[in-house]
Amino acid sequence: MRSRSGTGLIVLLALALAACDGTREPVLRVDAGGDAPPDELRPYVVSTSPASGSADVPPDEWIDVTFSEPIAEGGGVTVTADGTAVALEPLHWDDARRVLSIEPVEALPSRARVQVRIADDFEDRAGNPLREPVLVVFEVGDAAAPRVIASEPVVGDTGVSARLGAIEVRFDEPMDARAGTARLEGPGTARVIEQRWAEGALLRVTIEGLSHESAYRLVLDGFTDAAGRALDTTAYLDEGAITFTTGPDADAPRVVDASPAEGQVNVATLTREIVVAFDEPMDVTRRAARLDVPGTEMWLTGTWSEDSRTITFGAAGHLAPSGAHALDLTALRDVAGNALDPVTYLEDGALDFATGADGRPPTVVSSTPVEGARNVRASIEEIVVRFDRAMDRDATATVRVDDGVAPIDVPARWNLAGTELHLDVRARLYAERAHRVDLRAQRDLFGTALDVAGVYLGGDGELDFTTANGSGESCTDALSIASATPVAGGGHEWRLAARAVTSREGEGAGAQCATRPDWISPDAVVRVVKTTPAASQGGTYLHVTATSAASRLVVLEVRSSCAPSREPIDPARLDCPGERATWESWLDVGPGEYFVWVATAAAGTLAAFEGATIRVDEVAAVPEGESCADPYDASSVIHTVGAGGEHVYTIPASAGRASDRTVVAYDGAGTMQCDPERVQGGDVVIALPKASSTSVLSAVVQGEVDVELLDRCDARATGARSLACAAADISGRLRAELTTRGPAGTHYAWMAATKPYLGMAGATLRVREIEPQAGDDCAHAIRIAPSGTTTISATRPERLDVPGCFPTTGGITWYRFTAAEAATVIDASGPGAIAVVAPGALEARSCTTDTSGPALGAFATPGSDVCIAISSSAGIGSLTLTPVPYDGVMGRVTPLGIAPPARATGGLESMESEVWIAVTPTTIHAAVQWPARILSVPRAGHVRADSHELEEFELGYSGVAVGEALFSLDDAGFYDLGLGTIVGPADQTRLYRVVTPGGTFTTREPFDWDGPARLGSQVYRSVAYDGAELWLLVDSPAALGGGGSAGPITLYRASPSAPGVVRVAGVLSTMQRAIATAVDATYVYLLGRVGGAGGVYRVRRDALGDDPIPELVAPANVPETMPRGSIELDSVVAAQTLYFRDAQGDLRVVTGLGTSTPIDLGVLSPLGDADDHQLTYDALGRSIFLFESETDARGNFVRLD
Repeated sequence: MRSRSGTGLIVLLALALAACDGTREPVLRVDAGGDAPPDELRPYVVSTSPASGSADVPPDEWIDVTFSEPIAEGGGVTVTADGTAVALEPLHWDDARRVLSIEPVEALPSRARVQVRIADDFEDRAGNPLREPVLVVFEVGDAAAPRVIASEPVVGDTGVSARLGAIEVRFDEPMDARAGTARLEGPGTARVIEQRWAEGALLRVTIEGLSHESAYRLVLDGFTDAAGRALDTTAYLDEGAITFTTGPDADAPRVVDASPAEGQVNVATLTREIVVAFDEPMDVTRRAARLDVPGTEMWLTGTWSEDSRTITFGAAGHLAPSGAHALDLTALRDVAGNALDPVTYLEDGALDFATGADGRPPTVVSSTPVEGARNVRASIEEIVVRFDRAMDRDATATVRVDDGVAPIDVPARWNLAGTELHLDVRARLYAERAHRVDLRAQRDLFGTALDVAGVYLGGDGELDFTTANGSGESCTDALSIASATPVAGGGHEWRLAARAVTSREGEGAGAQCATRPDWISPDAVVRVVKTTPAASQGGTYLHVTATSAASRLVVLEVRSSCAPSREPIDPARLDCPGERATWESWLDVGPGEYFVWVATAAAGTLAAFEGATIRVDEVAAVPEGESCADPYDASSVIHTVGAGGEHVYTIPASAGRASDRTVVAYDGAGTMQCDPERVQGGDVVIALPKASSTSVLSAVVQGEVDVELLDRCDARATGARSLACAAADISGRLRAELTTRGPAGTHYAWMAATKPYLGMAGATLRVREIEPQAGDDCAHAIRIAPSGTTTISATRPERLDVPGCFPTTGGITWYRFTAAEAATVIDASGPGAIAVVAPGALEARSCTTDTSGPALGAFATPGSDVCIAISSSAGIGSLTLTPVPYDGVMGRVTPLGIAPPARATGGLESMESEVWIAVTPTTIHAAVQWPARILSVPRAGHVRADSHELEEFELGYSGVAVGEALFSLDDAGFYDLGLGTIVGPADQTRLYRVVTPGGTFTTREPFDWDGPARLGSQVYRSVAYDGAELWLLVDSPAALGGGGSAGPITLYRASPSAPGVVRVAGVLSTMQRAIATAVDATYVYLLGRVGGAGGVYRVRRDALGDDPIPELVAPANVPETMPRGSIELDSVVAAQTLYFRDAQGDLRVVTGLGTSTPIDLGVLSPLGDADDHQLTYDALGRSIFLFESETDARGNFVRLD
């Protein structure tokens, strides 16, 4: 290693940084060392497991609380379930005292609402108390799987009629209506026609085709409850099915259709045949029927159809010119000998009709619905019109049904005799509309037109009926003003009770905007008609308010067309702010129809709508601060003037009733991009005057908010630029200092609650306009020499473009130099905060408060300028700059535009929780957990990722590409605290090939690459490729906790072309932890810990057989609890540069590997957070591919060049 005197800082300078418009806030990291200033930072809770808001948490799950740093003293913890205190076992800490495990004495009650309170009396090792108390709320799942509790017929029933047309199945709890398939097994043509949920726990399955004296099974496949638990197929059911046996045929056969039809008149005398259809096979030996004609009778002999269900009698010459006729069918029997049912269809056992021509035109005699009917359900499936005689079935192919808004043409379907017209209107009729069925084009067989003056149709030739008020279940059955309650002051209100709707026609309203789409309930829709022009045209705003019942969360979506879309971006989606107890929306829209979808959202409520109130009116103005129509400004009551002319805006907690910044969809246009989750809650906007074009605005924000400064009010306007942006930290709080530049005029500050379900708790914005002087910012930085030592005096009082790791008080002094090499080493003469910043974008490339700690870096092309920010209160009196030649990756970021895979049920999968990443000559592969799968995309990106599912044990901690082939390494087991040892089957496969050399996925049956070798139950952390062999790294058995001595570390070698060829390469007994490895022809590099110190180490390959002591290459933050990491070399032959990611997710660089003193070049890129550990080097393009979730919580792939 290069020796260093005094306090030093290595800074990598890269000017090959693409200039940007400043929309991205600097991403900064602190890596404090042993000589850091006194710790005055208060600890905070980083995360909890389960996370607050989680649903269906297992009743026996422990509660883990992860703190931002080690905790020295314990504090208060209370847990309640539905308000009742929960007894706890003694609290348990991990070895690093960062993770607190809370174990209830007994399992938590099923479906309980659990609250975990973490008091603020926890202290870190410096005695700093917790920043604030924490409340975690989650809902316990139902420990029991759903069960069938009843059915009709019951399981094992016998003697069931073969006419059975439907089976009802009742479950013990609401089920997921999107899951499960009912399948009918048995002889004959038996099948399921349709399955429909009558309610959350009642399934109705329509069937047909049963045979007599036969056994059947209605198999229930894939059914789950609302939480996703699979159906218990042992309770009540017979091996997962409802079994029953049909009895002997004791059912009387029925006539289902005939020509002429029963009761038909004006039957033509020349009719050649009489046709009768039955509902079951008949005895074909019985073919005779008596025909009674006026004045006589005769016997006719019929001919049966092939399926024995239809008989045809010759009638030519047998019908009287006029008069009543009756064909007696009582002599016919079914195949079991059962006599005919004389009542159904026939009424008296005979087919009655009348011949003759009375000269009158045809007329309608009845219909369903009846003429003039009111309150007809919009959900009816069929309209039936009955005529007094046979009609010409070819006269019209369709019939017009006109509701006065959107007429439809419905295909005509007739019965055998042509006397009944059937129109299928399923899901085509709208509620609260007057419908007219136009029958005027109908003709009888002689071409005579319908009698439009007939009494039944009211003299207009049209069947008229009116549908009932809407239920809100669907677009066709939407609620409207007819079912609303007028509200004093104007507008209307709809109060929807719990379970008022049961369908998800909108796939869960707002599901594209909700933070947890799987929590969205069935949805209701309200159709409203705005009558006035838009407010921007001198009219009004459409004002919509949605409030949930019982303090549940309500999800709102307002649309200009009814049917919701699964597309993330949908022009018809006017507002979609997510979930909150109460939402308001003011929409500047013109007259027309609008649709308000509402659902409820709460942990585990997928199966039930919880109730909501919707109010809609038209208003002339929007409350101040709610939108660009009337921003807060210096004339507002929330504004005061502070010391030195500082403008102070105090935002009240009651503000932010609407959400203008999350109105399109998750990650839609207009959201604050600095928030990795891309969602905000209620927001406000403030107009900020800027008097000078040379000045800057310095804004200090404090509160539980996200904030963004823009050059115009509407973030979605063409050309709108984000000038600065800051998101609240993991605790939900924000103290940010933002600086903006630009011409004189008005800038705008948007402030929003950090989550949709959180109201704005109030915030403060302090703004000053400053004319920068020498040393105040990067543009006015004091120039220093690019090499050698320069004495400095950091005394400037202003705080502009504050780097993220700097103290919250004290001025900042800026310096500037022109880089002589791609890398420059900067040694600081004393302690203090220092950052390297790229001009133009003003992004901090490295930032620290510990100038004696590990090296930091940024990059610049030689000849380009670089800025250095130094805390004015620091003890740094001089800077020594040493240019360093460097020929590696420069850190230029190219987003790959990889979209998350689409869910089959709508929405998008998450891409976070990455495990490893690998690149082949054609493809990028990334392994992610929960569920375990590999995401694959072409190297060029800009497509939606393909998803290939694996088992968790096939995914492991590491993967590597060899050509187009892809290998994964299982981590093999887990640490059992009770047993104090690693557990897991010793004979389980550890190394898998999941993609063949030809690029074919085998994830459904990954290739067992262990073969007979069977690597056994050890903690496998990493797999690497040296150009010829695979190298497998086995971590210390103590790696997963539980105490005990650490080590040894074991390395294996395996063939990438022949399975089962594995051998030990070496053992490192002095290395305590190792989580990643990389290999070239000379060295094996490892990321881990030796002697309690984390870092990158190396050992010579030719010394592995002698248990060598690892050589430190670069110190790094590698905690004992860090589960995985990555190291990449620029060459597998003679590497010169090494890249790795530390515990913070920062990408670090070491160069000069071919020398005895490699140089740690520090942070190449700060992209990533503490959960982002993976990267891969691409020798073909000399670039790095990595995954990060810091800028996008769903996960983001980038390439660094």
